[in-house]
Amino acid sequence: MKLMTYGAAVLALIAAPAVAQENNMRLGLGVTTLGGTLEGQYKINENLAVRGLFAGGLSAKESGTETDSDVISTYTGSANLGGGAVLMDYYVGGTGFKVSGGVLLSTTGIDLSANLKPNGASFEFGDLDITAGSVDVDASAKFQRKIAPILTVGYDWQITERFSLNAEIGAIAIGGLDIQMKATPDADAINAGFDQAAIDAEIEKEIKKANDDIGNAANLYPFIGLMGTWRF
Repeated sequence: MKLMTYGAAVLALIAAPAVAQENNMRLGLGVTTLGGTLEGQYKINENLAVRGLFAGGLSAKESGTETDSDVISTYTGSANLGGGAVLMDYYVGGTGFKVSGGVLLSTTGIDLSANLKPNGASFEFGDLDITAGSVDVDASAKFQRKIAPILTVGYDWQITERFSLNAEIGAIAIGGLDIQMKATPDADAINAGFDQAAIDAEIEKEIKKANDDIGNAANLYPFIGLMGTWRF
């Protein structure tokens, strides 16, 4: 709902000046690496335009129970891909080639909750072997920067007087992934010697390992889009 409100506000802001100048407003539908995308553009002159877009529609929820050789996991999880952006487009020499820059407000993230208990003698939790009780785990991952710079290059092909096909490619400087994880042992696990301090130490090691594995590869998120737009 917040994303739809943001997108509507952006498009309304862009559309307002179009009343005074005919054919400078474009509306488009397409797909990007942030999901299904709606955009609006107001062309200031032959070289400059301001554009707003919001993307989404790619979300998933899942829950269930998995039984492995040593652990039984009961989990619920959700994931969402999307966001809204405002960009300035510069058309080189008044051609269809454009360089664009702006900011993205991200709604992308993953959330997971799970209950883990032994299926037999014990199960591994990091370097611990949990022999009794269960552990509740809550984890999430999202872009480090909720508001992130975005830079793209693209081209607008004018198919008819009012319809154009637009493609662009670039990157969003998300600054890496913000990974959060919390685990809580139940009373039986605590009585067996697996207290909160021991669990927290394993969680810290797992988060560090995940960040080390990802490294700088997650600093940029690719932005690729294909859009059909109508001028009016």
